[in-house]
Amino acid sequence: MYYEPAHNTHDDAIKHQAILVLKFCTLNGCVGNIDCYCCVTIKLKPLCYTSRNECEAVCPTCNPKCPPAE
Repeated sequence: MYYEPAHNTHDDAIKHQAILVLKFCTLNGCVGNIDCYCCVTIKLKPLCYTSRNECEAVCPTCNPKCPPAE
């Protein structure tokens, strides 16, 4: 069950805001049938890495919109 507070203030709204940040690194099969993570936000040449952390370090952040494709 959901209860709405008796009064909302601007400060309450700021405290309860959620921030959504996305990085689009997908798991793919690369040369030699090795798992790799590719940044799908970069359009000209997919950038693929052996770990998700490497991919996320390079892949542009969508916050809330993605930057223009490179």
